[in-house]
Amino acid sequence: MAKWPALVVMLVATVSINVLVVTVAVRSQLPVVVVPPPVPSPDDSLWSIPTDPPVVAVEPRVARSLPTPLRTNGRKPFYLVTSPESNGNRFVVALLMAGGCFGRSGHQQPFDVPINQAKGSWANKLKPPAQWGPNYDVAPCYVMHRSVPHARMWPNIAQLIGQIDAFGYEPRILVSWRPEDVARSSQVSQKHVPSQADAQRNILRAQRHIVDAIASLPDVWFRWVLYEELRHQHYVDWLFGEQMGIVLPESRPRFEDRDSKHIH
Repeated sequence: MAKWPALVVMLVATVSINVLVVTVAVRSQLPVVVVPPPVPSPDDSLWSIPTDPPVVAVEPRVARSLPTPLRTNGRKPFYLVTSPESNGNRFVVALLMAGGCFGRSGHQQPFDVPINQAKGSWANKLKPPAQWGPNYDVAPCYVMHRSVPHARMWPNIAQLIGQIDAFGYEPRILVSWRPEDVARSSQVSQKHVPSQADAQRNILRAQRHIVDAIASLPDVWFRWVLYEELRHQHYVDWLFGEQMGIVLPESRPRFEDRDSKHIH
């Protein structure tokens, strides 16, 4: 019988609220809105008073850079591999070439405009496709690299992406990251910079340069490449197979640990 006092209290409260609403409405000449009496719970033993806000279904935000097939919208992908110096971008290029992409992992690439023909920074200019070399058009994908800096020039990544797009290919960006302490020592040993302090400044500046470029290209596909993880088959399968639709052959270049010589 304990539920009846509670029932009486709730009914009295409801009537009081309605009387107050009607009184205010009459004096203010407002439309009357009557509060309905509470509804008993299914077991009719307690009064159910909702306290939690309603659940609202929110459509998840779709990222701009999702896994896509090898070809999208009928266009072949063209990968621009970029990174601070000594961060493994040429190894990434070699892997993509093993997967069938047209390109070259050396310093001279088939897409580069000859220095004596370039006006301004040659690192920001690409030759038209007809000048890339024989059978370039039968390749399923293309790949080039630009270190940051590249031959002591800081490439304009957005400008390169614009040229790739204008050529009729789908531009994609791969950024290779290597542990900074190792990359710093490698830059010094390769004589890119005279000291580790200079290397550290260059690496941080290059990272900002690359991130700013990607941020300015919100609709361009991109992926980070964790260079050290390329030693693991599961990561290679995820990156090349799942994310790019490229199956690497068994004869592909294998990761070699070259970091130990830079760790003191």
